[in-house]
Amino acid sequence: MKSTFFENNIEYQIEVNGENWNQGEIINGELKIINRDNKELLLESAKIVLAHGLKKAIKEKNESVWEVQENLVLAEDIYLPPNKIETFKWSFKLKTDCPITDKMGSLYLLFGGREVLSRGGRLNLNIKLHTF
Repeated sequence: MKSTFFENNIEYQIEVNGENWNQGEIINGELKIINRDNKELLLESAKIVLAHGLKKAIKEKNESVWEVQENLVLAEDIYLPPNKIETFKWSFKLKTDCPITDKMGSLYLLFGGREVLSRGGRLNLNIKLHTF
């Protein structure tokens, strides 16, 4: 799965290995960050957050939408020259009792800068019940 988010001439491209996961499995991939400006830019922060959200609250844009499961800071305060691409590999180990995807909600990957919970890319994950 892939998704892209733009913020202040910085492009965040996330690629996730796989389409579906069971509770307890590992989700991994990479995040590419690209400076799309013609001048050097300061990247204050690059984060990926694994969070659960209720679909109704997300749609209504409530402030307390996300229940953070894990927070991964990939970079802080780095300068990106024009058209520079930084690539970060990442992974999350799902808990065996993590929320599964249903009509009410799902786990999401939130990615972007410092304010990733309110402004950032969102990728809905399909999590199934743990198989024994």
